[in-house]
Amino acid sequence: MSGECSICLTAFKDPVSIPCGHVYCTKCLADHVNAPGNNDLRSTCPTCRRPFNTVTPDLTYLHKKYHEYVVPSVRRIYFDNPAQVDVKMKLAVAEAKIKKLQKEQEVLMRQCERHIAAAGAHAAGEQQAKLKADNLAERLSNIEREHKNEKLGAVLNLMNIEEQRDVLNTKYQKLKQRVHDLEMNSRLNDSMVSTSSSHGQRLHKMPSSLRIDTSMSAGPSRHAEAPAVASNSSASRPIRPLPRAAREKVRAQARRISPPPIFREPAKRPRLSEPLVAVGWALQEEPDDASLWNGHYSLRGRRISRAG
Repeated sequence: MSGECSICLTAFKDPVSIPCGHVYCTKCLADHVNAPGNNDLRSTCPTCRRPFNTVTPDLTYLHKKYHEYVVPSVRRIYFDNPAQVDVKMKLAVAEAKIKKLQKEQEVLMRQCERHIAAAGAHAAGEQQAKLKADNLAERLSNIEREHKNEKLGAVLNLMNIEEQRDVLNTKYQKLKQRVHDLEMNSRLNDSMVSTSSSHGQRLHKMPSSLRIDTSMSAGPSRHAEAPAVASNSSASRPIRPLPRAAREKVRAQARRISPPPIFREPAKRPRLSEPLVAVGWALQEEPDDASLWNGHYSLRGRRISRAG
């Protein structure tokens, strides 16, 4: 039996069977039975023209023992249509695939959500790392700038210190020469004073007759007047500097013997009315072999008391 209705030539929709065995759609058979001009309680099969009753007696008016013999002419039947079976099988397969795809889609959605969250976290971390790198680069540039400024300041300070050193060395050399001149003048004065005093003592020890004879025999010469002049005017005799060659020799010897300068904190400035004190203060400011202790000065190992 084919799965199509012989009236509508389509697949069966609510199929029913008549006593001859032919099957039709319920709507198609109802249209055939209720066709215009068919007012009888009987109808014929559209295929084989076999008559069948269209009315079923009411069982309420029959005895129960006859109920099993009353069979309706039109009966609903149920059968499997091969086309529908194929469609149902395909539909079941499609539904299974859809469910599988839905599950896979859910898994993919969860994976996509995880990947999106990881990508967002990575982007945030990358942004933070970029900001941190920018901050570190800025700090590094600031540190390099500060280092350059400090280096430039150190170079400038070194240049200033070198200039001050040159100035101080010049002052030191001048003070050293001044001290040397003062020392030489002091030695010269001491030698002259000692010479004049010894010569006067010798004249005083000589007899008066000898001194008169000597003066008379010498006559008005320059040698006879020299002791008297030396004894009377030794204190007012002018101090003459050493020759240039002697001064250069003494300076060279002082340079070889003198130690390097030692810089100390400047002492309290003394009064200028005391010349030796002023010289000692200058020596303490730029000391080489001279220093100041409790108002006394030491020049090249010699102790000299403060004037005044």
